[in-house]
Amino acid sequence: MKLARDKFLECCYTGLRISDANRAAWKHVHGQMLVLDDSAKNGVTVYIPFYDDEFFWPVALAGRYEYRSPLDLLVPECYRANEFLAIVQQLAGLSCLKLTTKIGRKTFATLKLYQSVPARLIVQATGHQTAEAFTHYVGIDQLRLLEEFMRKSAHRRAA
Repeated sequence: MKLARDKFLECCYTGLRISDANRAAWKHVHGQMLVLDDSAKNGVTVYIPFYDDEFFWPVALAGRYEYRSPLDLLVPECYRANEFLAIVQQLAGLSCLKLTTKIGRKTFATLKLYQSVPARLIVQATGHQTAEAFTHYVGIDQLRLLEEFMRKSAHRRAA
């Protein structure tokens, strides 16, 4: 279960699909950048910042696992991760959604948006091919867009 949790966190911290997280190795780390070419689903190269900040700790997470060669995975592969995550979900008392590795990827995108990272940069990290696909993926709809614009406008008027 610990490995399943860490695989989930890897998806949260990097925005990788589980298939890409299961091949992300130290050889893909270039300074403070994780570069995976030929993303499993769409063949796009993804560029993901690889450093620890106040919310995301990919370097610390990968550091928990033994590193011997550039071919070693950042976090070892976890077979049946989603089955173990169901147990983690139950132990944590989460009932509002089904905990899966896909939720980890969506968490990455959503939190980066809330950190005010421009969507076009998040799209580059997640490998979405269009802005429309990305906004559908993270669930941004027209009502949410209008609410956010109005909130920001009201905030600027008050300042």
